[in-house]
Amino acid sequence: MTKLFPSIIAIVAILSSPLSTSASKEILQKTERNKTFDDGDGLFNFKREKRLPLDIVVFEPAFRSNSVTLILPGRHLDPADYQTTIDLLLSMYQTVVFFPTIADDDEYASSVPLAFDQYIEKAPRFHSEYSLLGHSYGAKISLMVASDYDPLRVVKVIALDPVDMNPPRFTNPYNATVTNINLSLTDLSSDILMTLTDGGGTIDPNHQADTIIAMNPTLWLHKDFNASHLAYCDPNPGVKGSLILKFMRRAMFPKKDGDGLALANAHKLIQEHF
Repeated sequence: MTKLFPSIIAIVAILSSPLSTSASKEILQKTERNKTFDDGDGLFNFKREKRLPLDIVVFEPAFRSNSVTLILPGRHLDPADYQTTIDLLLSMYQTVVFFPTIADDDEYASSVPLAFDQYIEKAPRFHSEYSLLGHSYGAKISLMVASDYDPLRVVKVIALDPVDMNPPRFTNPYNATVTNINLSLTDLSSDILMTLTDGGGTIDPNHQADTIIAMNPTLWLHKDFNASHLAYCDPNPGVKGSLILKFMRRAMFPKKDGDGLALANAHKLIQEHF
């Protein structure tokens, strides 16, 4: 009976879909990941699907969703780079909405609330708020959303090694002649924490998490030492783009001995914070 259960779920999903049977089968064939496993608390079927017009990817627990977390990745990174993190969130009964990067800061930040709205419009369960898990450039955007673009609906933020550059929104040097030069992360309704690695590549140390904390001293910072900027990605990640891009990325941010511990620490923070 246990072996048949995932098949029963798939059949029910097809029959209950408003699409035709052939269209439903096509969607199932295009699904890149359809995984069933038992985490000790029951059987779960995790599905992945794309929903337009925003290019979001949704990972959804089949039976229960307590909350929604949007993952905002680093540039040129895709779900395969964060698969163990996605699996962790799913095991915590969280729906995961993966939203690939958009080049422009403001366009990306303003699109995040729309991505959540797009999900809940079709979601089988009602959610009125969400959490953000950002990494690198995506971590910067997650802070922008919590601060300025959707502060009333973002409840929790984990910003993994944020890079506040091109242009900086939180780490501009103090200028007595200009007021409100930086976005503020104090006195927000959302609960925010950040992590910091040894960075690398072209990352300016004046525009990392510790400088953001200096501007917003009430926030909490976790430091991962001897860890690269890509420590929060899986050890054997997928790549969005060419092999040349993969080589350049690893050449710029070579692995360090503390990468495995940094990823484990990130997962622990997720379990405690989310």
